[in-house]
Amino acid sequence: LLSEYVTTRVACLHWIYMLHDKDPVETNNFIGDLLPALLKTISDTADEVVLINLQVLAHICLEEVQFNRVLNSLVQLFLEDRSLLETRGALVIRKLCSLLDCSSIYMALAKILRGKSDLEFTSLMVQTLNLILLTAPELAPLRRCLKGSFQPGAAQQDRQTFDAVFLCWTHNAVATFSLCLLAQAYRLSSLLIQKFAEVDVTVGFLMQID
Repeated sequence: LLSEYVTTRVACLHWIYMLHDKDPVETNNFIGDLLPALLKTISDTADEVVLINLQVLAHICLEEVQFNRVLNSLVQLFLEDRSLLETRGALVIRKLCSLLDCSSIYMALAKILRGKSDLEFTSLMVQTLNLILLTAPELAPLRRCLKGSFQPGAAQQDRQTFDAVFLCWTHNAVATFSLCLLAQAYRLSSLLIQKFAEVDVTVGFLMQID
């Protein structure tokens, strides 16, 4: 993966994917060595390499333990490198959501972010995730789930999904408001608007609303 040639890096990633596909149990024994290299490859200058790398990470995530491990490591990577979150964050999240269950990814990320002490980072990450949620076609299933969460006869899973996302989204006022509108939770939305009157208005706040 350190080769200067894109074709070599691509071939290496295909090899890792094949090994994990053939013998995931044995390959998972080496995840501790592989994962740092795969995470570093997210910042590769070649989009082709990054996309194949995300396919490898998604394949590793098929096992629940590795799923949580990869997402925790991914959040920590973005925490330590804010510029990477800005340049690659949307691509990474959207690609993983296209390869895995988007609701599971968002619920897991929400749980991870609630445990972070850096509230500025959490708010920034929520802002990024919320924009993806509202606009990306890969998130259409999650949007449908949230839109039905306040309807009569809503499935319990839909309500649990909203609750999990909402608890994390409260780190960002505008994201929380847009989530409530998406879920058609209009009573909750109106209460939030009243609370906005108590919030110090900043340029960032106004830009998010816009």
